[in-house]
Amino acid sequence: MRSHHRVAVALSIPAFAAALALPSWTSAKSGASGSNARIINGTEVDAAGFAARWSFVVGLIDRSAKNQYDGQFCVGSLIDDQHVLTAAHCVVRPLDDIALPHRKAPSSIGIATGSQTLNDRSMTGLQNVSEIYVHPFYNAATSKYDVAVLRLAVPIAGAPTIPLLTGEQSGALGLRGAQVEGAGIAGWGDTDPVAAGGCCFPDILREATVPVRTDAVCSENAAKVRTSYDGDAQICAGTLQSPGELGKDTCQGDSGGPLTLNVDGVPHLAGVTSFGVGCAQRSFGVYARITGASSWVTSIPGSTTGDVRPPVAGGSDLRAPTRVKGVAVGYDKVKLTWAPPADGPAPASYVVWVRVGTPKEAVDLRLKATKGLTAIVPVPGVRTKATKYVFLIRALDAGSIEGTNGRGLAAPKVDPVKPTKVSSLSATRTGTTKIVAKWGKSVDKMTGVKGYEIAAKLGGKWVLVGDEPTRKHALGFTGAKSKTAYRVRAYDGAGNYSAWVTKTI
Repeated sequence: MRSHHRVAVALSIPAFAAALALPSWTSAKSGASGSNARIINGTEVDAAGFAARWSFVVGLIDRSAKNQYDGQFCVGSLIDDQHVLTAAHCVVRPLDDIALPHRKAPSSIGIATGSQTLNDRSMTGLQNVSEIYVHPFYNAATSKYDVAVLRLAVPIAGAPTIPLLTGEQSGALGLRGAQVEGAGIAGWGDTDPVAAGGCCFPDILREATVPVRTDAVCSENAAKVRTSYDGDAQICAGTLQSPGELGKDTCQGDSGGPLTLNVDGVPHLAGVTSFGVGCAQRSFGVYARITGASSWVTSIPGSTTGDVRPPVAGGSDLRAPTRVKGVAVGYDKVKLTWAPPADGPAPASYVVWVRVGTPKEAVDLRLKATKGLTAIVPVPGVRTKATKYVFLIRALDAGSIEGTNGRGLAAPKVDPVKPTKVSSLSATRTGTTKIVAKWGKSVDKMTGVKGYEIAAKLGGKWVLVGDEPTRKHALGFTGAKSKTAYRVRAYDGAGNYSAWVTKTI
């Protein structure tokens, strides 16, 4: 399944996140190629065409990359001078996908604006993101409400924007019940859906014109490829391949990009690139339907042209919780307290996030929701110093829509004590293909021993071959006569390691 999930960025998840089984988001480009999407059977957009048709289109760039081309992982549309509309799956991994839902932190995303060409030499000229808002009903399993809004740190003076298609305009065009020709799609995604691993990621924006299909056709096609389709929240478009002719579609890397329709000669945003099965092959591209998400988008103060409300709140009018504080209650936990927002409506509940990683690779991990004004939450322990972590407390309204961040710093207790060396390491050779190692316990009176790392000397280098919660490990190898050096060390809950103990057999 191509993931218009058409996305992803390589994240270096810190030890805390790794311990919670959080996966890396794969890169849209691996070197000169990648696994995410580009416009299929489209044409290159020159400077004049960009100015005339696509100047509102922006690239989402992973700030840990070396340049814009390598870092581009999604597309977005400027809907006013300070807000970018994109796909939710570009910035969030939800609960049904991993151990903890997490989002890219704003500092990890740069926004490339004002050009159809991605810079392949530098990261200069990117706009900073200050806040990320995800549709509260986004469902990763069905891709319904696959919409997010990014707030820029500074408005772009004179920014070219695109208006959202209204329900009245949608009805006048005949969407849902009739096929509508002439929809526009654009992106920097994969241009060859057949090449293994994705090969063809252009540095110049590409575009295509596709028909928007009826709900009946979209539903029928979804059933054939074993996906779901909801006409209230989704729209599908494109042409499929036929013998000797490639279809037209978006593909990996085009995620979050626009599906546009003209109303009285003016382009309007009708959809946001979401997902598909293959690219221009068996499945029409599926887009988040703007008319199904526009009430949420416009609920964000200041998010659309002409909205004079100050852009200080989140996806609702709830303000930030105040007086956020944290105290250590253990080597891996802190107790957070906060007060309600100083003004505005009273929240129904709150949600607690923690920000981990360097600014360019940071992610926000969702820890828990609570109706109270306090929470005990886990944090990563640190060996010799109480590193403080940023906690984000967001108010939730009755519809589970988040307000803006209240911020506080907290750190766990310090555990500077290393576990003792393991005892009685032994190893037994079984035939010519296996060594089984066993060892005695390590002692740690602070955070306790959490596991054991096992390394073997292979090809003259020490190679980590195992990470065990118990005191036993089997190593496969070849060579009946060669001796193998084996070593083991313990680690505790705060990331302290014992010295290695080595055995040769």
